[in-house]
Amino acid sequence: MLASRGQLRTGEATLRLGVGDTRITIEGKARNPYFIWMSHRAAQFGERRDDPDRIAAGLGIDPGDVRGDLPIEAVSTGNPFLFVPLSSVDALKRCVSSRSALHALFENAPRILPVYLFVGEGSPMQSVRARMFAPHTDAITEDPATGSAAAPLGAYLRAHGLIGSTGRTRLRVVQGIEMGRRGEIAVEVLNRGGADGPSIRIGGRCTIVGEGRMRL
Repeated sequence: MLASRGQLRTGEATLRLGVGDTRITIEGKARNPYFIWMSHRAAQFGERRDDPDRIAAGLGIDPGDVRGDLPIEAVSTGNPFLFVPLSSVDALKRCVSSRSALHALFENAPRILPVYLFVGEGSPMQSVRARMFAPHTDAITEDPATGSAAAPLGAYLRAHGLIGSTGRTRLRVVQGIEMGRRGEIAVEVLNRGGADGPSIRIGGRCTIVGEGRMRL
């Protein structure tokens, strides 16, 4: 919005937010931004779940729909999510967002987290279909596009060898199809070779759909 009004130039800029300084890159021409990238913090990996059958029941799917070769794991680049890898797009479509069922999954857990479900395509993965349920944490039955989850997803995929382990990797996250609100988020993972792990940024296109004034 700021770039489209000429208040931010194309190129790099810094937003001073409550979580700290956040670097963005604006691609396009003056007053006509084409694509925006936002850098994220280094990923933090949290608890793993060892109850896939219970997770599957909470989502209304079969135990075999949850991949057994990948962990169900909490990851954050600012906001934590529980990542649940599924075996097929069909399983993803059948998942149900139930506040009571999802809340019950965290009765004995150290914290209650939004649940991010995903299915990868390609080897190494180049595209991901995803859904995000948070009726039990933020009264969000389902989110059509979750940038704060797309970044830690990139870290999860890198950590578990699902995308390239060196250099720069880009993939596309497609979300919101089951809601009739399809969205795409680009994820870039760059190996920096340091102890902090890869550098991650997300990007996408957007459009202003409404505006107004508030008198105080």
